[in-house]
Amino acid sequence: MRGDVRRVRRADLSGEKNLALAVLWQAVKDAKDQGSPSPAERVDGVVFLASSRATAWFDLADIEQIVALSRLRWTEYAKALLGDDEVELDAEQRQVVERGIEVLPNG
Repeated sequence: MRGDVRRVRRADLSGEKNLALAVLWQAVKDAKDQGSPSPAERVDGVVFLASSRATAWFDLADIEQIVALSRLRWTEYAKALLGDDEVELDAEQRQVVERGIEVLPNG
């Protein structure tokens, strides 16, 4: 019986990891403006990936957030948002984007 419990727990963790990967992948697609996201979804994708809310998903997926953002060239998307006159960021969104650019090695 104990082995069955371990298998269920492993399956649950795998499912949680898959969910985390799906959440992060959707945010990446939105940030990259793929899959026809609305302008608001694009903003949400870029902001979410650098937010503390995303940290839990990155941790669950066993991915280093800063490394992932660097490899995704997140700062390019973040800077594009800041330079887009048609994009309106609220104060919190702007803070997340600007802080992310400061923190990332290629910012």
